Amino acid sequence: MNSQSTVRTVILALAFLAAAVVVGGIYLTAIGRDLPGELIAIGSAAAGAIGGILSKTGTEPQSVQVVNEGPGEAVPVDPG
Repeated sequence: MNSQSTVRTVILALAFLAAAVVVGGIYLTAIGRDLPGELIAIGSAAAGAIGGILSKTGTEPQSVQVVNEGPGEAVPVDPG
């Protein structure tokens, strides 16, 4: 997902899915049927995925330290 157009496509697809769930839920409620839990789960997953994609975790790569299971010191890892 390095390409900006790929990210936009994924966000648009998830937004369409979330909107379809909302419209479907409104329709099912209007005709007097119960809203299935699966429909709520799909809509929640789509909204959460959009939030996860759009959230920023940081702009600079951070160093990661791997700790050995045995005795010894932490091993620095180059994130590049």
